[in-house]
Amino acid sequence: MIKPNMIIVLLLLCALLGVGFLLIKGDRPAVKPPSGQGEKLLKGFNRDSVKTIEIKKGGVTLKLLKKDKEKDWTLASHKGRAAKRDRVDTLLDNVGMASKDPRNSTDAKLFHLDEKNRTEAVFESDAAKVTLYIGKSPDYNKSFVRTEEGGPIYEVDRGLDTDAGVRTEGDNRILDPAYFYDLSIKLASSADDIIDIAVKKGHEVVRVQKVLPGKGPVQPKQELGKDEKPVWWVTEPEGGPADDSNVSSIASNFTNLNAKSYADNVPEKERGLDKPSAKVVLRLKDGTQQTLTFGKIDSDDVILSIAGKPDPYKVYKYVYDSVTKDLKKKEEEKKDEKKAEAAPLKTEVKPPEPKSAAEPAKNLVAPTTPPPPPAKIEQEAKPILPPAVTKESEPKPKLEEKK
Repeated sequence: MIKPNMIIVLLLLCALLGVGFLLIKGDRPAVKPPSGQGEKLLKGFNRDSVKTIEIKKGGVTLKLLKKDKEKDWTLASHKGRAAKRDRVDTLLDNVGMASKDPRNSTDAKLFHLDEKNRTEAVFESDAAKVTLYIGKSPDYNKSFVRTEEGGPIYEVDRGLDTDAGVRTEGDNRILDPAYFYDLSIKLASSADDIIDIAVKKGHEVVRVQKVLPGKGPVQPKQELGKDEKPVWWVTEPEGGPADDSNVSSIASNFTNLNAKSYADNVPEKERGLDKPSAKVVLRLKDGTQQTLTFGKIDSDDVILSIAGKPDPYKVYKYVYDSVTKDLKKKEEEKKDEKKAEAAPLKTEVKPPEPKSAAEPAKNLVAPTTPPPPPAKIEQEAKPILPPAVTKESEPKPKLEEKK
């Protein structure tokens, strides 16, 4: 058993140790972070006021221009092509949120901030002009930056070089304007807006239209009643049922078609647009018409030109296959439907149960009252099929071959 005096001595020793620790801690100098660490790279940067962005690297220059009173951007340096808004927003957001950590070294070449290797980005608004000199990335989502050409070097917590469109090519880092290209092609707001599709491959033209059964094709700007439900129907080369699955697939593709790239690197003579591999014409319910011309087909991509757009695209081969599908219902499906309509109703007839030998025969005399007649089975009325539409019923989309 520990004596009370010993407990008191131990408590006094603990108290003395605690006082000594506090005295020693108070004498130690406080460690302060380097000046500027954790601060914003650009104080008061207003990303919404920026109207132009100019980026330069290795002899390549791209200029992004914000449309007046809109949030959309275009590449003014590259034929005014539409820019991907989310990528421009990411660049502006990260410039505004980047925090800096000063580097002790001033060797610009070490951080790829020398004139040969750096990326220069200029952000301009009506009130201010900000220039950043961006070097290499020490790690994912980090980069070295200067806010003045010969000023201090900072490490920031944002990958501003990648956000500015710089990518690796071989052993070098290059500025690629295509990073900002918006390659989404929207030809219709929704699949319901399309009322007419014509596909020409070779010398064959197949046209499907939305048709009101018993009335004819839906016309542009035609108001439909609540109970009127149009169906897809082949109107050329002759009338017949359409493959609903394929037509719906094609229509949905035109609401959000993504290109692979612009066809800038393919010489005009090699694009094959003078002898199209296929041509597709869409008519929308508001009366507008979209014409797509497919040219040269490679193993992975196809050249595509869209009327009204100045530059042709490269699209993936599967896009070409999906929008030039067969629109007619297959003969096998037609035969199956006819068989289903012609098949008689089968009723199950149970065989009589065998009687045992010991059981006496009963009711061998035919009954005097005949059994009631079977209930009549009414056949379901066949729907009225849409009539074939003659060529004189309405003007058809032009699918002329260039001579």
